[in-house]
Amino acid sequence: MSFNRYNIEKGILTPSPRGGLGRGRAFILLLLTLLCACSQVIQRRSADETKKAAADSLLDRSYALYDSCRFEQAILAGQEALRAYQAIGDSASESDCYSHMTACHQRMGDVESGIEQTLKGLHLDSLRKDRARMSSDYNNLAALYLTAQNARQALPFIQKAIETEEGLEIPEKLSIRYGMACEIYTKLDSTAKALEYIRKAYALDSAAKDSVKMARRLSQQGDALTAAKEYVKAEKSYQQANLLLEAKRSLASLCINHKQLGNLYLKMNRTADARRHLEKSADMARHMGNRYVLQQTLKTLSTIEPNDHQALLLLRESHDLSDSVYSEKTSQMMGSQAARFETLQKEQTIREQQYRLEKQTIWLLLGLLAATFLLILSIILAYVMRARSKAYQTSVNLLRSQYDESISQLLRKNMDEASGEAAEPTVTDDQEAHILLTRLNQIILSRLQDTAFNSEMLADEMYMSKRTLNRRVKEITNIDTASYIREFRIQAARRMLTETQLPVAEICMKCGFDSPSYFSRAFKAATDMSPSVYRKTFRGETSSKAIPE
Repeated sequence: MSFNRYNIEKGILTPSPRGGLGRGRAFILLLLTLLCACSQVIQRRSADETKKAAADSLLDRSYALYDSCRFEQAILAGQEALRAYQAIGDSASESDCYSHMTACHQRMGDVESGIEQTLKGLHLDSLRKDRARMSSDYNNLAALYLTAQNARQALPFIQKAIETEEGLEIPEKLSIRYGMACEIYTKLDSTAKALEYIRKAYALDSAAKDSVKMARRLSQQGDALTAAKEYVKAEKSYQQANLLLEAKRSLASLCINHKQLGNLYLKMNRTADARRHLEKSADMARHMGNRYVLQQTLKTLSTIEPNDHQALLLLRESHDLSDSVYSEKTSQMMGSQAARFETLQKEQTIREQQYRLEKQTIWLLLGLLAATFLLILSIILAYVMRARSKAYQTSVNLLRSQYDESISQLLRKNMDEASGEAAEPTVTDDQEAHILLTRLNQIILSRLQDTAFNSEMLADEMYMSKRTLNRRVKEITNIDTASYIREFRIQAARRMLTETQLPVAEICMKCGFDSPSYFSRAFKAATDMSPSVYRKTFRGETSSKAIPE
């Protein structure tokens, strides 16, 4: 670093302009670096947003294909969207893709692939602790187990989904969980619980005015009523669902509803109506590629087909579809997954109990620490207060003993000088009288501010009876004990009026009078002056006496 010559000659060392320019260049380089870094971040974010928009477009296309019942094409579009989301690290959208493809596989009757997709989504949602999506994953697992005719193992999944969803309080999702619970309990022949859940679900969808969901709930209600052998009510529910689903062109749900209505007519011995609805369901299932519904429908149709050859063909096709829908490998996968879920639930319960126990222990320890701290603090404060009180009492006693002696002499002098206030002692033992009056003055002075203090209390403190004390005081002063106490208070008030700046009201309290009015009357009776006039009259004299000549 170089220094300016002129400043060196003056004895001041300051950097030359060239050094300042070097620092300016370094600052500019740093600023440019920061700008480049910000520009790269903005470009990367913009590129990610572009990729996300493209992935969203692919997922929307997959949804549209699903709605038009082209499930295989919907799965392909969903897989492309999934890869795009994985490239930008959007795990929430990845979970949406897995959930959507699960629904596609379920519609096609591919239980095994559906379980694989659901488990991947559940893993992502568990890492993110996204309870809403986890509830959807549990619901999907329950639906897949139900598709595979395993309602018993589907039950814990839907119970977990309902438990999670009720904590979130999202009505449109909760109605779906209730509807799935209705289907499972129907398969388990618990029709009362099934109807209870479907009424809850229908109430939520009706409040939301969602006609498609209302139709699905009516169809599920028809299943529960059929299981309860209330066929007329079930028929009415299915027919109402058909009207709503046809109006909204919800083909997948309409296909299932025709199948269920056909099964109902079989139970009602209305074979022609049953065949008509089952054939309509089979045509729709074949068109959509829904192998699960098609397999069940063909199997039922084979039992009512009058042509033996045609019935055999239907049964064979149903058997082929059954093998593709539900294989031995699928059964093993579902069994192991159900066992794993049960184990995880038990482990979670144990962890929650341990967490609650640890939390209670921590709070207990904190409470004990707080109680110990407060106890120690109270002991320290008590010790400090006691020490201060003791020191204060000692100083007060010392000051009181010094003041008592001086005030005793002063009061006796004032009482002697006051005309007609107290006569000379008539006793001959002056020393004994002096001791008695000194003790009386000390006690009265210590209780001067106590308005309730009277001759009985004074006698108690002198260890004498009231009568004896009154007789002794009258022998010395020619006035009774009560009058002596009152005169003492008046004399103290006179001193305070002339020697202090305290207000009259405060002097009244310090001298033990109940009220300023009573004090004023008592003072005037003793001095023929009010307290304020007495102060004005005698303060000047006191002050002038204090000035040396």
